[in-house]
Amino acid sequence: MRAIGIGVGVPFSQPTGLMMDTDAQLYVDAASITDATEKKAINQWFLDVKGLGSTTNNTNFYSKFHAVYMISPTSLAAAIINAVNTGTYDGTAVNSPGFNDDGIDTGGGTAYIDTNYNAVSEAAAINNFSFGWRNSVVDSFTRNPMGSRNVAALYASQVYTTKYSLGIASTFQEVTASAPQVGVGIVTKLAAGAINGYHNYVLIAAGTAATTGFFSGNIYLLGSNSNGAASGLKIGGQKHNFFWMAEGLTANEVEDMTDAVETYSLNVISGGR
Repeated sequence: MRAIGIGVGVPFSQPTGLMMDTDAQLYVDAASITDATEKKAINQWFLDVKGLGSTTNNTNFYSKFHAVYMISPTSLAAAIINAVNTGTYDGTAVNSPGFNDDGIDTGGGTAYIDTNYNAVSEAAAINNFSFGWRNSVVDSFTRNPMGSRNVAALYASQVYTTKYSLGIASTFQEVTASAPQVGVGIVTKLAAGAINGYHNYVLIAAGTAATTGFFSGNIYLLGSNSNGAASGLKIGGQKHNFFWMAEGLTANEVEDMTDAVETYSLNVISGGR
């Protein structure tokens, strides 16, 4: 993990008399989270994305989020609750995903999470949209971390050791990847045809292409919803432990989201993810 702002990337001390952010408390209550270390990490993430924490730029972009899945180590049920709007777009586990402190996986290649989030139903803006994920364990297999598509309508995939493929709407970019890496992937679109893809805040893909529209299907995690069927499910050791969908993020917001997710991941369990 790269060195960033004061306090970021440094393990927390144990919480004493923690004053919870109101939105963080709503998520903690909905997910039945009681562990003090986890609660402090959750609280810090909410402060970080509201510009009240210790990210590099201290931008406030909390209002941009549509759904956030923090993949709580408490339980699978807690892991797939939408942290920023509990009870709306909570995930549904299909075929028993694997779950442990490090995150979730496809349980041998058939399991995934249906977020119940549909970009068309949400009236999401094609030219103002982003999504992202964090993986904690990597290997060399092809897989889709998340997506919903009918060609390349809303799509993210990585082929480790060969390339990253990143897309929103019909804008689709590929870039050579030097080696598998743990970290945060972000795809963001802020203008017609323009797309940027980041890994650990490094810009790895940028380009323009014609824009059509979103596929009217729920976004899946651990794979892609391809015309209503799960595809690209990872078979192997791949673990993911954070996902989200939001309005488009600026470069500074991408950096701060990377900071916030990595700080959460470092501190949510003893020893970090």
